[in-house]
Amino acid sequence: MNRPLLVVAASFIAGILFNRFFNIDAGVTFFLAVAAFCAALAGYVLDWRENRRSFILLFVFLGWVSASVDDAAYLNGPERFAGHFVVLEGKVTQEPRPGLGYTAYILAAETVTAGKKQAAVQGTVLVKVGGNGPVYGYGDRLRVRGFLYRPREPGNFGAFNYRDYLERRGIRCLLRVYNPENVQLLDGGGGNALLGVALRGKQRLLEAAAATLDERQGAVLSGMLFGSRGVIDPATEDVFARAGVAHVLCVSGLHVGYVLAGVLLLAGVLGLPRRAWPLAAAPALFFYAVMTGLGPAVLRAGIMAMAVWGAEVLGDRKST
Repeated sequence: MNRPLLVVAASFIAGILFNRFFNIDAGVTFFLAVAAFCAALAGYVLDWRENRRSFILLFVFLGWVSASVDDAAYLNGPERFAGHFVVLEGKVTQEPRPGLGYTAYILAAETVTAGKKQAAVQGTVLVKVGGNGPVYGYGDRLRVRGFLYRPREPGNFGAFNYRDYLERRGIRCLLRVYNPENVQLLDGGGGNALLGVALRGKQRLLEAAAATLDERQGAVLSGMLFGSRGVIDPATEDVFARAGVAHVLCVSGLHVGYVLAGVLLLAGVLGLPRRAWPLAAAPALFFYAVMTGLGPAVLRAGIMAMAVWGAEVLGDRKST
């Protein structure tokens, strides 16, 4: 069976890998992508029999140019000041993640001040604030003072590379703040309105759980519903691991399936037409994905669930 989307995805991934091993300027890869697009368009108009090769080449170059543009964006990043105590200003772009003895923020950096030098920067920084201080929210602009650094490369071959792990998520450096007093709120209430509504809804649910359960139970429920494992104590995690059910603390396709089943059950009870069920399920799955941080596992499961259900409703054949 032909699977054109699989070929497209594999070609795009190949382009990203090429960028990792062949360091070519972003302008050159963009020119090659444009040339491949023109060739594919000409082949489509002229009905070339082997035009599928042009489309494969096009998506290879699209993946390559996408990765090279991302690399070029780091030239003005805050990591230039790594190894120094700095004052950084930026906006919280994701939900803060509380941990045991710290709070983690993802900040879109705007300015960095090191000594008497101040520079405008562009990039994402993982900020870890030690101690028990106020927790700021998504969209807040903060001024933080701490030590800026990049993770070390692993000393042993094949060991986990924390630096690469963060870079794949667009984070090039970390900022360690040793005292909550070194975090100052500059402005609040920014960011995407939809994301803000989803995160506030999540916070209300967690507050209700905290009011009715003890601290340990509330932490486990937070992990099971939203994948927030930072506040679960190591002893509890070890119990789940030894029981072989640690996966329930990580939001994945199982959780998306539960949400989808609940929405479809409710749609059936309300008597909605079967063709309208995907229209009811799509917003619910998207809202849940936003609440859980738009992780890859949730996005993949949500997209596949809607694709399969949409094909079922439309009567199209599914590839298994």
